[in-house]
Amino acid sequence: MGISAFVMFERGKSISIERMLQELKEECEKSGLYFKLSEYGYELGVGGIRMHVVVDEMANYDSDNKDTALYMDFYEEPNKFNYVFLDEYDDIELFQAIIINRFSDREKLLLKFLYIVLKKYPHGIAWPETDWIYTLEDLEKIVKKPYDEDWFIKNPKKLI
Repeated sequence: MGISAFVMFERGKSISIERMLQELKEECEKSGLYFKLSEYGYELGVGGIRMHVVVDEMANYDSDNKDTALYMDFYEEPNKFNYVFLDEYDDIELFQAIIINRFSDREKLLLKFLYIVLKKYPHGIAWPETDWIYTLEDLEKIVKKPYDEDWFIKNPKKLI
């Protein structure tokens, strides 16, 4: 699938880019993931600060092979283009702090990365642009089971 995924926090409760990049780099490395700023690095874009990051399995990473990695942008509040409302959180404005671009064929890596993020920041939520929103508790249930490549299109509330 060519869909994106998001890590979101309630408006005003996201983490600074500098802190998030440092903490997630450390957590990724502990979990065997390669985490680095991409060649695009830092950008002061329309609406706010944006950082481009590449995440991949340590064993797979090859800067010439772009097919195995996740490419993502980190945003810092305020950024007027990154606030959204989702049905499950009707009256809460959410900030899209991390946008993971087109994760097709990288669902397992996406799950591993989102689990790392939400373990570090349990007040966040993950939304892989499907019908479902995932909390840390949801991802804990998923990672404890044998891997299911369709995890991101299944209702996490129906997991046992």
